[in-house]
Amino acid sequence: MHKKIGLAVCLKVSIFLILVSESHVFAEVTRGNGTFLLNGIFPIGTDGGLNIQSGFMMYQAMKYAVNVVNRANNASFLHGYKLAIHEVFDVNDTPDLQQKILKTFLDRIPFLIGPYSAQSSFIASTLTSVFNTVAISYSSSCSFFDNRKLETILRTVPSDKFRVQVALDLLQKLKWNYVVVISSYRYDGEFDAAQFINQLSSINVCLEAEIGLPYYSTKSVYESVFQNLFGVNYENKEKRRSIGLILFTNKQDTSAIFSLIQEHNLKNNLAVICIYGCTNYVEITQGKEATLNGTLSLDIAYDRIQGFENYYLNLNPYDDPDPELKYVWENIFNCSLSTINASKSLCTGEERFSEGVGYYSQTPVHTVIYAVYAIADSLELLINHICNIRKVYMKDFKECFLKANERDTYSEYVRKVLNWLSYSDGTLDDFKTPFIRINRTIKYNIHQFLFTEEKYKNVLRGSWELYRPILNSLPEEVLCSTRPKFTFVTDDILSLVPTILCSDPCPLGEIRIKETSSQKSMCCWKCQKCQDDSISHNDSCVPCGKKEKVEFNKCKTIPEIEASFTGACGKFFFIYIVLIVVGLCLVLGVTGLFIIFKSNRIVSCSGRNLNCLILVGIKILFCCPIAYMIRPSTISCVFRELLPGMGFLMCYTPLFSRTHQIYKSFVCGKTSVSKPASHPIFQAFVVFGLVFVQILISILRFVLNLPNPNFVILPNKDFNIFQCNSMTNFVSLLVNLLISVVTMGLCTFNAFRIRHFPKNNNEAQHIGVTMYISCLIWGVFLPSYYLTSEKELFLSELLISALCIFLGYLTLIGLFINKVRLLLCPLPSDNNLNNQQMLSLQTI
Repeated sequence: MHKKIGLAVCLKVSIFLILVSESHVFAEVTRGNGTFLLNGIFPIGTDGGLNIQSGFMMYQAMKYAVNVVNRANNASFLHGYKLAIHEVFDVNDTPDLQQKILKTFLDRIPFLIGPYSAQSSFIASTLTSVFNTVAISYSSSCSFFDNRKLETILRTVPSDKFRVQVALDLLQKLKWNYVVVISSYRYDGEFDAAQFINQLSSINVCLEAEIGLPYYSTKSVYESVFQNLFGVNYENKEKRRSIGLILFTNKQDTSAIFSLIQEHNLKNNLAVICIYGCTNYVEITQGKEATLNGTLSLDIAYDRIQGFENYYLNLNPYDDPDPELKYVWENIFNCSLSTINASKSLCTGEERFSEGVGYYSQTPVHTVIYAVYAIADSLELLINHICNIRKVYMKDFKECFLKANERDTYSEYVRKVLNWLSYSDGTLDDFKTPFIRINRTIKYNIHQFLFTEEKYKNVLRGSWELYRPILNSLPEEVLCSTRPKFTFVTDDILSLVPTILCSDPCPLGEIRIKETSSQKSMCCWKCQKCQDDSISHNDSCVPCGKKEKVEFNKCKTIPEIEASFTGACGKFFFIYIVLIVVGLCLVLGVTGLFIIFKSNRIVSCSGRNLNCLILVGIKILFCCPIAYMIRPSTISCVFRELLPGMGFLMCYTPLFSRTHQIYKSFVCGKTSVSKPASHPIFQAFVVFGLVFVQILISILRFVLNLPNPNFVILPNKDFNIFQCNSMTNFVSLLVNLLISVVTMGLCTFNAFRIRHFPKNNNEAQHIGVTMYISCLIWGVFLPSYYLTSEKELFLSELLISALCIFLGYLTLIGLFINKVRLLLCPLPSDNNLNNQQMLSLQTI
């Protein structure tokens, strides 16, 4: 009794030294004798389906680790003590699990390896903490156990908070933004799925549906899951978008889900990621290989344990009487090891496990092996410290007094050692040799199940690594302080995994009209096209400037074409300058000639005042193109609109008065010898009156709409034409030239009426020819002007200028060429005729 009390006090006093010690403090330890027992819980499946990887291989890993520790004990690792497996439980339901844990306690077994899942580990943790049993789970990574090391079960796998982060990073790598999450009951998936869903918004991923499976799921439950996704009887499944399915499910639920996908041929409608791994477990993939093709799986990176593969492949039931081995052997090779079972043929003895036949190298057996190693390490620390020969209390002992069968004496302290030498989430650290384990680096592998090289294989696609050297750092702190290394083995991962999007990106020039639901607003939208003069930017339609057009959703400056002879019509500039200069010189020459010969009968009898007004009008016509040769401005636009009308009126009004005078002279001459009243001042008043009316009309239009330079954008926006705004209004030009056109028409009518007058009246003949040709030019100009396309607006400037120049030359030549000839080069016959003509015309 005193020895036990002394041992307890000694352990409590020296526990701190044990925690910080990673090597032998003292060299010599008194050897002991005894066997520390372990129980194991594995779902091997002797009562149902056979679980080779998650059950039998894990069990064999435990046996292998115990043998390794015992072989090391021959080199004095445990100083004479050994490990042994007391009992292995094939557990598949909660009541059985509770009974087996209770049996472990009643049998006074100090160490328990297992259970096999988060949910079962949670149930077991309550019992093992009450019973003070050292329990280490080889698969439970549920983050619910974080920060509860002293109250819950320990484990050899890191927290699922890291796995959730891997899943989030993978979604970003795959560019998925719309997923469906299916989770198993409580700690087998529901708890981690909730954490995953809470962080989806941080990576701009939306959740279409969150589906939780009950603890006891039936086929009808799984059917309802897909009815929820595709509708009753999976109607129109081909028409809907592919669904990204994220599975936080245990192996049973995962296998059932893939069976249903296979049954209803939903493979092409789904892209699946198994968060807890699925493609490396044959119990899930067998018989459903085509359905799982392309599925991604997150797996804890498995460590190759030297010696285990050789150990496992050399297993045979003839050398090892283990009943579990016998059961698996008969099921794998479909033979019988005894003659009692007549339904199967007798095994030949040549059967052997091999890759894919009873053995799967990707099974994470290291998680079980490390659990055994951790127990051995902790025991070695205790034995090394307690049974050191230099301890005072060891002088009376020839061997270590620690009794392996007295679990209450040491199991609590082993548990505390393991707790204090593990990470904050309960993951055991590699703190002792010779069993080297690298747990400081958390590593996950991303596998994809593919048909390659004529068979289905679990292909490594990428890896996720995170270094965490400090034991007391929380998973959240590690994730915030350390940047993980996420790499893909090959770059073709995106070509082998479909991109899952709620809505396709909107084309250029369209904006997203997002869903009203806050849960889907980041990822789901409808596309709406912007107006033709706007671009899309940050989900808004931004109008381009007045001088810009839209090209590939960018505002591009429209090329400017100046509607002037220095702009678009620049190639005609010199031609028109020559014509204008020549025309003005001719007009000035005729004017000067008429001034010199102002007393000549040819000049006086043809109406000096009217000829002077016509010459002024011709000068204005020749000056009109100059207003179109300069860059448009308010002044030039006013002159562009005002000058053509004034020029034509100054030509046609005097000419109308002259033709009317000729007509009256001949008509009245037949009935009277008196001259018809037609005073020159009255004629000039009429001319200036019409010009004044024209100016009033222009002023009125200027008040309503002052001509200004403006940029005219063509409908197709090929050009940006800089011209006067009046030029874009064809009605404005018609009003401006209406009086001129009417006057020209009257002149032509009078010229037509005097066509039969005496042939010696050469002036009437020239007026008629001039007016006929003018009508022809106007008849060509007006349709050409009004049919000018908007793309060729600058041609209107060219046409008006050409009209003014051509009519200026026509009027000058038609009305004055003969008079100039008579003044400068009269012929004898011309003198007689003209004297007679002028005399008769003057005296009629």
